[in-house]
Amino acid sequence: MKTDADRAVEAQRAEWEALGIYRDLIEFPDGWWHSVARLGLAPGAVTQTLSGKPASRKLIWPHGDQVETSLSVWTQPNSWHHFCCDHVVTFSLVPLAADRTLLRTSWLVHEDAVEGVDYDVDKLTEVWRATNAQDGRLAENNHAGIKTDGYQPGPYSNEEKLVDAFKSFYVVKSLEALEPAATEG
Repeated sequence: MKTDADRAVEAQRAEWEALGIYRDLIEFPDGWWHSVARLGLAPGAVTQTLSGKPASRKLIWPHGDQVETSLSVWTQPNSWHHFCCDHVVTFSLVPLAADRTLLRTSWLVHEDAVEGVDYDVDKLTEVWRATNAQDGRLAENNHAGIKTDGYQPGPYSNEEKLVDAFKSFYVVKSLEALEPAATEG
C-alpha cells in the first residue's frame, strides 16, 4: 500500500523526468563506496534552508527555484556534497586521532553572488550548522560507548553498506601495505 510520502516521491520523480533531470540512485564503480542520488525535499522546499526558500538570489542551476529537489554525491565514509538550486554544501571528515576528527564544511554560491546583497550567511548555513552539531553529539556519545569494556561490535545496517564497503577496502589495502614490511623483518 502506497503512503502519501510514496505518492509525493513518485510525483517528484515524474516532474524531474519531464524536466530532463536524472533522478535514479547511481552507485559506482561496483563494490566501491561512491553514490549519487537526487533527493526530494519537503513539500514547498526548493533548497536546504530552514524556510526551504533559496538563501541566495543568484541560482546555480538552469531549472529555476521551483523544483523540490537536491542532488547528493557521497564518498563514504567521509565526504558528502549536496547540490541545491542556490548553493552547494560540502563536508569532509579527517581523522586526527582515535578520539578526534576534523569536520570541514564549505558552502558555495554562484561566483557572482555578493555576501549581504545576494545571500545571507546565517540563512545559508543554519541547517547544516545545526545538523553538524547534532551529529557531533551523536558521534561523541557513540565513541564514549565504544570506549567502554562492555562494547561489542555488531553488524552494519543495510543503510551503512557503503561504510562497510569502505571499511573492507581500507582493511584489505592496509594489509597489502603491511605485507612487504612483514616479509622484510
